[in-house]
Amino acid sequence: MPFITPSHLILVSVAAIWGFAFVAQSVGMDYLEPHSFNAARFLLGALSLLPLWLLMGKKRLPQGRTLVLGGLVAGTIMFGGFSLQQIGLQHTTAGNAGFITGMYIVMVPIVGMLLGQSTNKQTWSGVILAVLGLYSLSVGPDFSINYGDQLMFVGAFFWTAHVIVIGWLSRKVDAIGLSSSTILSAIRPGLVMTRR
Repeated sequence: MPFITPSHLILVSVAAIWGFAFVAQSVGMDYLEPHSFNAARFLLGALSLLPLWLLMGKKRLPQGRTLVLGGLVAGTIMFGGFSLQQIGLQHTTAGNAGFITGMYIVMVPIVGMLLGQSTNKQTWSGVILAVLGLYSLSVGPDFSINYGDQLMFVGAFFWTAHVIVIGWLSRKVDAIGLSSSTILSAIRPGLVMTRR
């Protein structure tokens, strides 16, 4: 069995695209304010899902109250996470933003434990390494954390909540419907905040 499989390459590609997105977001802040950037992002996301929504047609699961309310909750959380991320990018580096936002990956199992799920030793090793990395990146010599890093850290809690909510909803509703409902729910507050 080869050491590196196509699955590994896909995972590395996804991680690279995710990481480069922070650089693009940071550059985008030179042209748009945070909420305008997010409103445009959500609108493009909704438009890109429209063909999938139409193609799925009769294959979609029945949509109902769970989808609408779930999409509203997930979209509101997503709006909060993206807003904190975009505002934070004005006050920190893209590298710090990516690493601190990625802390949600170790926060999800911790919250999962609070919700009664189990975890293993490797998870705790990852948590310890992530916290050490966060400390070395963000804490200054006088034990202070800059404003942008603080916003990113609070945003990581929003991303943690988003993953938990999406994980729960994904077993109950159609994935394309959930994605569409979530993005559509995030557009409205983005447009409202843009006008301020």
